[in-house]
Amino acid sequence: MSTVVQMRDVDFTPAQKREIAIKYAGLNKGRKGQYAKSLGLAPGRIRSWIAALADGDIESGVAVRKTGTMTDRDVHVITRLHDQLESQKARHATELADAQVQYASALAERDGKIETLEKAADALGKAITVVHNLGDPPAGEEKR
Repeated sequence: MSTVVQMRDVDFTPAQKREIAIKYAGLNKGRKGQYAKSLGLAPGRIRSWIAALADGDIESGVAVRKTGTMTDRDVHVITRLHDQLESQKARHATELADAQVQYASALAERDGKIETLEKAADALGKAITVVHNLGDPPAGEEKR
């Protein structure tokens, strides 16, 4: 004999409730009960989450007085928008990584140029010192 443990609402975050509600609403009629059972939840509990989601109240965790309805079209729109958001997040992360690589390479290139210019300035300083020393008469002699 198998035992089914009922999970309480506090065992799920609002994001998890949203995902479960959207997936449940998108399932065909014959599969909804199996899905609820696999999670250890009553179908009525998930339907209340769907109503809360439709009313925009799923984060508050309170029982909804005025329940909304969610059509299959709503589920498809929410799923499409969620996928689009994830795609945009991935694209932005890739663009950010590319920009960081470009910035690092430009910074390394400029550091190399700075080092080259510092060496050139040091060499010029030494050359100027040598030229001044060549033009100075030895101690005790005067310049003609």
